[in-house]
Amino acid sequence: MSASPRFKDKLVHGIEITVTDPSKVQPVELGIHLVHAFYHQSKGIDRLRFFNNNWITKLAGTKRLQNDLEFGKTPEEIIASWQFELNQFKLLKAKYLLY
Repeated sequence: MSASPRFKDKLVHGIEITVTDPSKVQPVELGIHLVHAFYHQSKGIDRLRFFNNNWITKLAGTKRLQNDLEFGKTPEEIIASWQFELNQFKLLKAKYLLY
């Protein structure tokens, strides 16, 4: 824990996610929806700081997700834009699956 927490003694809102059917959860897609919601809820200085330290670029591997969010794409558009590459990956990995 930090010696001087940034939000000490301040009300900080959060979310709670309850998964009722784990077999239906797509974690990456859920993450895109959450990041999109957090980004669009941020205002002013928080919006300017949202991409500080390139955290999302490091997490995603490219600036593409950040660019898509800044451009205003919906989570569905972002997810759909990956489908061709995802299908290519699935084809490539299929020959290496043992069972």
